[in-house]
Amino acid sequence: NSYAEGAEIPWALRLVNDWNPMPLGYDTKLQMQSIFGDAGTKQVDGRMMDALKQMLEAGKQYNIGDQSPYRSTSKQSELYWRQVNKWKSTYKDPVQLQTKAGEIVKRPGYSEHNVGLAVDLYGSGDYSLTESFEKTPAYKWLVENCADYGFILRFPKGKESITGVVYEAWHFRYVGDAATAHAIMDNGLCLEEYLEQNKK
Repeated sequence: NSYAEGAEIPWALRLVNDWNPMPLGYDTKLQMQSIFGDAGTKQVDGRMMDALKQMLEAGKQYNIGDQSPYRSTSKQSELYWRQVNKWKSTYKDPVQLQTKAGEIVKRPGYSEHNVGLAVDLYGSGDYSLTESFEKTPAYKWLVENCADYGFILRFPKGKESITGVVYEAWHFRYVGDAATAHAIMDNGLCLEEYLEQNKK
């Protein structure tokens, strides 16, 4: 089922995954804002900027920052095909190859980074964007507090078959408000499950 079709959904709950691509031209209508208030390349959908800043400020003792926010589809394409090339020696079948690559880096237009609602975070001195992040105080603080600012851990462990993405301890997603974020985080859901439960 495609949650991107049918009834209008709130912008902050837009589902972008392997089965729900970003609507054509969606990113050209966004009002992006730089995280650092300048003309830098680290940008997000401006409607989530205040919440992101509040969360980063609240967790500043853990030196939490954003390594990878909004990505253009061209940048996403570059990252995706780089990942495909990494697996070429392991998977000879093109479908298997691209499926495996897509579990790690989404195809352009199929990534939350393309709609400016996702942030890959670091903290406690861990900049690796690997599972090692879950062992840091920064990760512990984020998991316990991110929902207060409208964010969720987007790709939790054990939900890979639903999200189509490997567990990513560093990837957080804005869903609009604390009530929604808590409904997801407190009940151990992923975004797909939450949207399915609240489908009208």
